[in-house]
Amino acid sequence: MQYLAALLTHALPTVSRLSLFLFLLACCLPARSQDGPQDVRIRLLATQAPAEITVTAQSGMIRVTTGAEPSPILELVQGERLTLTRSRRSVTLRGKDTRFTQPSFLLEADGILEVAWRSGSQTRRRQYPGALLVQQEQGTLHLVNTVPFEIYVASVLNREYGLGDLEGSKAQAVVIRTYAWYAMQRRQQDAFYDLLDHEAHQVYHGVADLAPMAWQAAQATAGVVLTHQGEVVEAVYSSSSGGHTADNDVVWRGAARPYLRGRTDPYDRVSPHHRWTSSLNKQELLAALSTHFGTEITDVRIQDRSDDGRVQHLALSRKRGNPVTMRSNDFRLLITRAFGTEALRSTFFELRSGRTAYHFEGRGFGHGVGLSQWGAHGMAEAGKNYQEILDYYYTDVQLATLYSPPTQPPTYVSAQPAVVLPTRRKAPTRRLGW
Repeated sequence: MQYLAALLTHALPTVSRLSLFLFLLACCLPARSQDGPQDVRIRLLATQAPAEITVTAQSGMIRVTTGAEPSPILELVQGERLTLTRSRRSVTLRGKDTRFTQPSFLLEADGILEVAWRSGSQTRRRQYPGALLVQQEQGTLHLVNTVPFEIYVASVLNREYGLGDLEGSKAQAVVIRTYAWYAMQRRQQDAFYDLLDHEAHQVYHGVADLAPMAWQAAQATAGVVLTHQGEVVEAVYSSSSGGHTADNDVVWRGAARPYLRGRTDPYDRVSPHHRWTSSLNKQELLAALSTHFGTEITDVRIQDRSDDGRVQHLALSRKRGNPVTMRSNDFRLLITRAFGTEALRSTFFELRSGRTAYHFEGRGFGHGVGLSQWGAHGMAEAGKNYQEILDYYYTDVQLATLYSPPTQPPTYVSAQPAVVLPTRRKAPTRRLGW
C-alpha cells in the first residue's frame, strides 16, 4: 500500500493526489462487520464549525496515523494532548516537540479521547471513544467519530430521553437504533459519515456522564430494530403528542407511511407540555414571516386542519397580492428558529389575534409523528413493557434483530446506580429539528 501510494502520488496532479489520499484513508478506517452495523460514523460539531480543536488522551492511548502511512506517526499516552488546526487545504497537527501537515489524520483511541474547542468566549469539551477522523473541508475541520453502535445508542438515549424508567428507555433505545440504521442505509456509499450529531438526526455528545440506565436499556435491546413487512422503518419520534399522534404525510411532504399513522394518546397526559399557552409580538412575528417570504405579510390565520385537529395550513395575508399558504410544521420551525423552542411547541394549537400580539393555546411538543417520549413514559408508569409501547406508537410493526454485539459494558460506563428523577422532571425537547 505504501509503495503504491508513493508511486501514484508522484505520477498524479494535485487534485488527483488528494482524491487518492482520501481513498487510501477510507481503506484504513475501521471495517464494518458483514452481519450487521457493529460501528457507526458520526460527523461531529458540524454546526460549530471549529477552525481548531485540542485532543487529549483522557484514558488509554491515542494512536495517530495518516492515510498514506499505516504505521503511527505519533502515540499519545494518558494525559498528553495535541492541537489540530485547519490550514488552507490541509490540517496541521501540533504536539509536544512535533508538527505534521497532512490532508487528514486518523486518531484511534483504546480508551477515551477528549475534544475541546472554542465557542464564543467559552471552551467546550466532549469525550468520545473509538476513532476520530480529522480533515479540512471548506475552511473548517471535518470531524468523524467511528464508535461501536451500541455505545452510540446508549449515548443518544442518555441525551434524548432521561425520564428515569427502564421500559420507556428500552423502547427509545430500539427507536434510536432503528432510526440510525434506516439513515445509514440511505447514505451515499462513498460518504465519510453516516449521521450528524445534532437534531437533524439524533443528539450524540459522546460518553461523558453516560448513565448506567442508558447502557442497560441499550444492552437489553441490543441489535433490535423495528420493521414493517421485513423492512427497517423510519422510526421518527417527538417529545409530546398532546393527546394524539400525527400521520407523517400530514406533517411533512411525501408519501404516507403505513407504520406512521396517528392515534389517540391518553398516556401523554403526564407530559408538562400536554397543554400550553404562549404569545408572540405581532410586529415581530409578521416581520419574521415577511423576511422569510420576501413580501410584506400583514396577518396570520388558520386555514385548515387535519382529522386529528392539528393545524395543517395557515393563510398569510399580504399587503399586495393573494394570501400565501404555509404548511403548519414549516410555520412552527420558523417560529422556533426566530423566537425559541417554546414559542410554538407544536402544530396542535388555536390562534387568536390580539391588538399587539398573537396568542396560542396548544398541546404537545414537536411534530407528533411516531413515538411520544412523554407518552412512552406514561405507558411505562402504567406498567406497559417496551414491546407494548412500540406497538402502540407504530402501526403493524415487528421486532427484528440485526446482530448480537458483545455483552460486556465498556470501562467508561459508570458503575454507579441509575439516578431516579424526581417528580418535577425535565422534559425531553430535542426532537424539534424535525
